Amino acid sequence: MNPGSSAPVASAPTAEPQCLPYNLLHGPHPDMLASDAAHVKGTDLTLQLFRRLFSEGLKVQRERMREARKVTREARQAQSLQQLAQVQALENFYKDQFAMLSENMAERSKNAQIRDNAQATVSKSADSVAPPLGLTTLPVNV
Repeated sequence: MNPGSSAPVASAPTAEPQCLPYNLLHGPHPDMLASDAAHVKGTDLTLQLFRRLFSEGLKVQRERMREARKVTREARQAQSLQQLAQVQALENFYKDQFAMLSENMAERSKNAQIRDNAQATVSKSADSVAPPLGLTTLPVNV
């Protein structure tokens, strides 16, 4: 109680610990009646049923997980093949581009060689036909 107040202070209710039934801790009680034993056997059958259902449910979940992993693996493989095909397509494209560039450069080089040979031929034929200006010799009187 508080000094100066006349009302009683309410204490918090204490929770008593809940105890598990005897049969869950120790199995069936030795003084159990035959009807209770039948009930326990029914409970055992129920437990077996739940265990079997749980086991089957677990098998189904495992199978679903295996199937999901298989689908994921197949999708990953398909994506990998698609990427590989894209890389090969790009490689072929650039290989073709390089081949065309090489061919173009070889053709230009060949044309330049032909042009240089033609200019050299023209230059030689021009030199043999006419003497260069200013280099003509005149007879000298002595």
